[in-house]
Amino acid sequence: TISGRIASRSRSIQRARSCKRSAGERQARSARRVVRAFGLIEGKRVANALVVVSHPDPCSFNLALAKALHESFQKAGLSSHLCDLHRMGFDPVITTPEARGTPATDPLVIGQIALLREATILAVVHPNCWGAPPAMMKGWMDRVFAHGAAYAFPKSRDAGEAPFGMLTTKAALVLNTSNTAEERESTEFGDPLDRI
Repeated sequence: TISGRIASRSRSIQRARSCKRSAGERQARSARRVVRAFGLIEGKRVANALVVVSHPDPCSFNLALAKALHESFQKAGLSSHLCDLHRMGFDPVITTPEARGTPATDPLVIGQIALLREATILAVVHPNCWGAPPAMMKGWMDRVFAHGAAYAFPKSRDAGEAPFGMLTTKAALVLNTSNTAEERESTEFGDPLDRI
């Protein structure tokens, strides 16, 4: 009957909403555990999370992962910034002055450096491209993890001494995806993070 189908459909919708709500609650609980584990809410100071994703497809699994992380951090009470490098038009090409240690002048790079320096948690999401991050993500790393922003040298220049870190990040998470079968990935290519 029509009323039976409507009632059945109504129960299906309620179950779907319940499952979605349960998944969201699990996600938020998981994010809260991460926050507690690293002591990332100290007194009234709320930690900042920076989620950076690189994938050209706006419907990609990578972007879905990044959005889920961003939302989880927010649900856990963190201030979270989601940086989708492709959609924001980030230029990954390092300039000659930047390669020689001169601070960036590109407003997008300057903004990314500011977000990185404020981040207590850094999450990076990208596909595995030939055993490495894609060019867009590598370019972001080259330009944002820059001298004077992420690290410096004791004598203000590279004179052969070890650099020191300037970031206050307490936790980092790297999620990379691959379309290669797990067994082949591990036996033939290995974990690309082992080479970094």
